[in-house]
Amino acid sequence: MSTYTIITIGPIVKTFGKARKVKAYWSASYMFSWIMRELLKELAEKGYKVISPYYVSDLGNQSLLSQVGLFPDRAIVTKEVEELEEIKADLEEIKAKVIETLAKKIGGKSAEALEAYLQSYIYIYGFPLACTGEAEFVKGLNSRLDALELRQRAATGEDTQFKKLLASNNGFINSYLDVQKKEGGSARVPFETTSRIAVSGWLTDEEIEEYTRGEHEVAMDYARLSTEKRDSYRNCYKYLAVVKADGDSFGKFLEKLTEGQMQEFSRYFFNFSQKAAEELMRLKGIPVYIGGDDLFFFTPILRDESQQIFDLIEVVEKQFKDFRDKLVAEHEELLKELEKGEAQPLTMSYGVSIFYYKSPMAEAIDVAGKLLDRAKKSGRDRVAISIHKHSGRKIEFILPCKYSTKESEDKALYQEAIGLVRGYSADQEAMLDGLIHWLNEMFDLVITPILSNEKEEVKREQRLLALCKNFFDEEIHDKPDKKVFLGKVFNFIARLASKGHKAEEIKQLIYGLLRYCQFTTDKEER
Repeated sequence: MSTYTIITIGPIVKTFGKARKVKAYWSASYMFSWIMRELLKELAEKGYKVISPYYVSDLGNQSLLSQVGLFPDRAIVTKEVEELEEIKADLEEIKAKVIETLAKKIGGKSAEALEAYLQSYIYIYGFPLACTGEAEFVKGLNSRLDALELRQRAATGEDTQFKKLLASNNGFINSYLDVQKKEGGSARVPFETTSRIAVSGWLTDEEIEEYTRGEHEVAMDYARLSTEKRDSYRNCYKYLAVVKADGDSFGKFLEKLTEGQMQEFSRYFFNFSQKAAEELMRLKGIPVYIGGDDLFFFTPILRDESQQIFDLIEVVEKQFKDFRDKLVAEHEELLKELEKGEAQPLTMSYGVSIFYYKSPMAEAIDVAGKLLDRAKKSGRDRVAISIHKHSGRKIEFILPCKYSTKESEDKALYQEAIGLVRGYSADQEAMLDGLIHWLNEMFDLVITPILSNEKEEVKREQRLLALCKNFFDEEIHDKPDKKVFLGKVFNFIARLASKGHKAEEIKQLIYGLLRYCQFTTDKEER
């Protein structure tokens, strides 16, 4: 009998809830990726064919595999069996073996006691499905998996030791270090402290050690930094970002695939995950998890004083475009069918939560998830950003679509928005302060009537540029670079209006972008 078995593992959200330190988040995420990889290895050895995610015995690049989780929490395998009970028995046997290995890997001397707890805490659910034809392959798979995940049971035993192990130099952390040492790396512990991540795009490894006295759990000495490195110091080096990303419309696409096509898709996506992880790490990003169509990583706000978070997103987008181009080459008709009525069938949406290094990380991660939901509900293919200042002020905005095919969501708007940020420099601070104050006072009074009443695009743009010239005509605005920046701001307002964006939406976006510029160049907290 031909069968497909749908597998899900967890509890992921509950385990993240046990984490308090950055290292613990990395360990919790990596643990589930490791469990899935071990599970697929054991299933393959028992004669199961892995359809999704991509798996072969030699995945290569052991260094990368030791640094980031690349395997999702769901899998699909197939095998010819006489009875469905054979599959259930195999899964029970494999689960016991994997959990035993896991306990030894992270538990050390307390492995035996930890194993008993993990056997009741970790779940590995499988739903074997007998199929008579390939047409039934992915029909309803996700809903069945969702139902399986509701069957969580309460774990027995004490989890205090488990929490400590997640936050310690456990077996996963030590494996990472061993690979780094073999390759001649610096053997830095992943996810040390939030302040180390915050300055990692600015300071060298040696400088980080100097300003933390060489102690991994100690925060940066910001008082010394702001004094001794005054010229290059920026207040945003006390902040970092957690980024969550998710694919758009993947479910609809996957439902159309045959078994063979699903395997090919999984291989392409695994390659995308590897390349995205490599590029993120090259640019000082710290990927926690990149698997399936989900991404979760930390990043400093700036790298080398100029590279922005948006540069990391563009790197991911480039790798995603390469992945999508391969799909287009093989499934062009299917993608065209999905594009009917869609903004773009296969895109990525992002939630970016920027937070103070002393702020609760769990809260920042939760904000990133909510921002990702907002990005999707706002039309997908978007980047939603929140800056939660230490002062309590919150700045939030959503960027236009990145690659939309709809005329009303011109993809050039995204590049224009990012261009404003990249075109700003710290020596324009006084001009920017005045512009933000003016917009707060005058946007509703002066700009909104122009956007609402002037229906001709050319005249609307002319009136906005004339407004800019009339109000910003003092000596402080007279330098060419400042004139160019102001012109871009007002031209962007006109462009947004021409694509149907409402005045309040435009106001929030412009305000958010300008505040972001201010945030990345300020020397002190506002």
